[in-house]
Amino acid sequence: MARFENTLEPRQRACLFFDMLREELESCETFLAPEEVETLRTYYSRLRAVPQPQVDNMRAWYARRVMNLVGSIQIGTKVLDAGCGLGSECILVAMLGGVVQGIDLRLERLAVARKGN
Repeated sequence: MARFENTLEPRQRACLFFDMLREELESCETFLAPEEVETLRTYYSRLRAVPQPQVDNMRAWYARRVMNLVGSIQIGTKVLDAGCGLGSECILVAMLGGVVQGIDLRLERLAVARKGN
């Protein structure tokens, strides 16, 4: 998994990750089984439903939401993500250089999260 460049500010990292997540939602059928595609797209149905003119607002909202996470993770930081869902923030932590373990009670979500490695 690629790491973010150190030259990016935390807000830029969060916005870039948001854009990567949206791209993944559009191409997920190339690397997920059909039932996993359905799980991913259902989980992020609100994100997929955002009309193009409102994407910038949603990106800014997401950046504010994860700003503390993005600003505090250093290389080697250990994180336990309890209730990780599909693992999006786990992937973000790993891209920031952290070491993360995600757990969730829903097996179908974990199956999709494991494909994100």
